[in-house]
Amino acid sequence: MPSLKRTLPLLVLVWAAPAAILAELAAHVHDWFAMTNELLYERRAIAVAQTLSPLPKLRGQSIPSYDQLYSVLVAPAFRHGPVAYDLVTAHRLGAVVMASAAVPTFLLARRVTASDALSAAVAVVSVCVPWMIFSSFLLTEIAAYPAFAWAMLAFQRSLSAPSAARDLLALAAIALAFFARTQFTLLAILLPLVVVAYELGRSHGVVAAARSSITRHRMLAGAYVALVLLAAALAAAGRLSHVLGVYGDTISGNLVPNGIGRSFVEHIATLALGLGVIPLVIGLAWLLARAVRPPLDAELHAFACVGAVVAVGQLLQVTIFDLRFGGGGGFVHDRYLLYLAPLLLLAAVAAARERRAPVGALALVAVLVALGFAAGALPHFVWHDFPQVNSDGPGLTLLRPLVAVAGGLTGARVILVAATLASAALFAAAVRRRLAGAVVAVSFAFVPVLTGYMFDRVLSVDGWADRPLTGPPRGEYDWVDPVARGADVAMVEYPVSTAFLVNQRAWRDYEFWNKTVDRDVQYTGPWLFKYTGGTFPQRRLLFDPATGDGAGAPAPYVLQAAQDSRFRVSGPAVAQSGGVVLVRTSRPWRLDWLTFGLYPDGWTRPGRTARIRVFAFPGQRTARVRTLTVGVRTPEDVSARPFTLRSGSQTVSGVATPQSATSTLTVCVPARGYAEVALRVRGSSTIPGDLRYFDLAEGTTRIGGAFVDEIALADELGPSCRR
Repeated sequence: MPSLKRTLPLLVLVWAAPAAILAELAAHVHDWFAMTNELLYERRAIAVAQTLSPLPKLRGQSIPSYDQLYSVLVAPAFRHGPVAYDLVTAHRLGAVVMASAAVPTFLLARRVTASDALSAAVAVVSVCVPWMIFSSFLLTEIAAYPAFAWAMLAFQRSLSAPSAARDLLALAAIALAFFARTQFTLLAILLPLVVVAYELGRSHGVVAAARSSITRHRMLAGAYVALVLLAAALAAAGRLSHVLGVYGDTISGNLVPNGIGRSFVEHIATLALGLGVIPLVIGLAWLLARAVRPPLDAELHAFACVGAVVAVGQLLQVTIFDLRFGGGGGFVHDRYLLYLAPLLLLAAVAAARERRAPVGALALVAVLVALGFAAGALPHFVWHDFPQVNSDGPGLTLLRPLVAVAGGLTGARVILVAATLASAALFAAAVRRRLAGAVVAVSFAFVPVLTGYMFDRVLSVDGWADRPLTGPPRGEYDWVDPVARGADVAMVEYPVSTAFLVNQRAWRDYEFWNKTVDRDVQYTGPWLFKYTGGTFPQRRLLFDPATGDGAGAPAPYVLQAAQDSRFRVSGPAVAQSGGVVLVRTSRPWRLDWLTFGLYPDGWTRPGRTARIRVFAFPGQRTARVRTLTVGVRTPEDVSARPFTLRSGSQTVSGVATPQSATSTLTVCVPARGYAEVALRVRGSSTIPGDLRYFDLAEGTTRIGGAFVDEIALADELGPSCRR
């Protein structure tokens, strides 16, 4: 085997060439694609860039999450400039990071094949798989892919030539992978199993294997004793789940759910589809066969044990996770399985170099994959119902062209089952005729074709925000940063539309495209509009209902919906766009007005009078006249509905229509305290469901009168008045 120093130029080329291509493709993506994941990691990267602290923070608060490696690596991209510019820089940097998986893959392949040419081929194809579309997004997979590959290299080295230093490196690699994705806590469980599997192949009997595992890995054994004691202490203190951060609940409940057999073959089949079927069938079969019947070469045996144990372990982990938390129904999060691609590709190369095919293992794997294609759910919503690639399960996107060619899903199933079984038979025959290398080479050449199709789907189809990914929504949402000029902005989420998804996208966009929008405040009460999801911390607003005074100042600016009918934070409006107004707040925060009796999303309740409480202006010494404007509109199926506005000195009547009716009246506000305006709508009917959640907004209705789409208090103080 040539020295690594002589191979270094090739190693650099193996990384640099795919990285350059991926960076160019990734730079074409100018918008977010996977919410709220991308928002989460963007905000964490911005926090690292601004605070220079690697600890995970979100909206100014420390969060219990450990998968911080990606955010730290891309933080330099968010150090300067507007988000629209930084996003492209982050995509380029992410592509380079994800393509770096070629380096540990090359080094691992070199140990297994002793061939630079084969190692280069495996390394290049491993960073040309369809899941490389993730390099165009802001996701932890970007850092996790190379981190996992480094862990596999460390595992193989620790097995083939044990030493305390190599055991320590294996543990360090687990830690690195854990900080890339907490999913890889599994590796800490699998490493001892890998060691035992290897020693079973080199020893006679279980007892001898156990003894050999301990004597050859003393440092590792000692570390695991300490880990077990620590885990026991954490479990006794009820803190074990905290090690997994936001995924802590995954270690409780039924760990072996019903339907695991069918779901397991669905996961194998979906992973196989992403690799063009043949590499998985050949690679997984070789890993299983050589882990059970080890080759004489220690490097090959070590790799087979690592690959077999880790592949089966991770397939089981993701299968169980999807059954418990993925909604079931046959949905496969193949984004959690992409890490196995380098192992399977390398195993396929190793299989092609042998004189005998592992016929039994080939038949077993082929049958499992075929069952997955034949009986798996292959849900339509992943590959048919939406034109966009599903960021959680992109593998089934490859079904779309196959179904078109086959004339339907049934035809596609038949083709996939036939191709799976035929590939196993073809490879077995090719091994006998010394043509196995050609079969693997052709299958490897097909993988980048699948990847090209996946990138074409990403770049040519509008993203989940219904916008082209190749062009950011300039000016539509990123206007806050230039106005705030680095000052913190708190957003108060509230409907800006009657459509739930429009509201959800708008608030996510405002936070995503503006670095200054870095916190979320929620009005205290049972109704919370959390369009950015429950993962993101919120701060509750507390105001004195008698004076409107607040308990603090969450930020110098507040971003609030212009039609928010619950309250208005006091201060001059410095900018407004898209139904959202940016207000420079007072310190501490206070309210101009506060409402009672409305549904929190602005509809009047049937038979109830709503009240608008107008508070005195700071420093107001006498009762003064204020001018209040109220806009009211009916449901779309109601042509007119009378309403009245009544203050202590004036009553105004109007008729609301679907186009809104605006009425203005004066209010005599005392020097201290407040004055109230009563709003009463005559008549009620069915109105849309509330806008807190998608299911409620789209699948329920209520009874109400009219929608209050504007409450505006004039800044000017009128003359003195008497109440």
